[in-house]
Amino acid sequence: IDCEMWASRVSAIKSGEFDGGKPKQGDLVIVRGTVGHYAKYGKTQMYVERMKSAGDEKGSLQQEFDALIKELRDKGWFDQAHKKALPMYPRKIAVITSASSAAVRDVIETARRRWTAVELIIVNVPVQGKTAVSSIVKALKRVDAVAQKLHIDASIVTRGGGSLEELWSFNDRGVVEAAFHCTTPIVAAIGHESDTSIIELVADHR
Repeated sequence: IDCEMWASRVSAIKSGEFDGGKPKQGDLVIVRGTVGHYAKYGKTQMYVERMKSAGDEKGSLQQEFDALIKELRDKGWFDQAHKKALPMYPRKIAVITSASSAAVRDVIETARRRWTAVELIIVNVPVQGKTAVSSIVKALKRVDAVAQKLHIDASIVTRGGGSLEELWSFNDRGVVEAAFHCTTPIVAAIGHESDTSIIELVADHR
């Protein structure tokens, strides 16, 4: 669930608990606080009052992320030599994302402003949850297989912001490999600008 810590409680974090005096992405922590539920919005979250390090070990997802990054970097998958050029004037773009997301609305609005001649094909997939990985892999492969027949010049894979867990589908090895092996140019735009997912590193453009 979402967790929030008010600025007034941050002072309760002991400076010696974390390197640099504060927690960072990937740290495994133990928190104590209260749980609140807003029935009107159906939202439950935890208000953190205390936080301490659970040890030097990184969280398991961050460890997996770092290991795959190192493996693929060593293989050269992030190298510029693998990047395909994007079309200057695309006729048709496949947009792989949730059809009900804010991300797809952003893509549509940007296309209206910047290149009204382009046709967008929305490929609806879940972007998190148990079926997300297999659905995204299938969509990437399916679009790539029919791209020449349907005159698809490029694909955009996108979703809005979220936690490391919520964005994890785009760090999955299967999704990353499917994107890397596509012959159709891919633009990956996952989460906020400050977020980095592995699919963005193997894509032709971020």
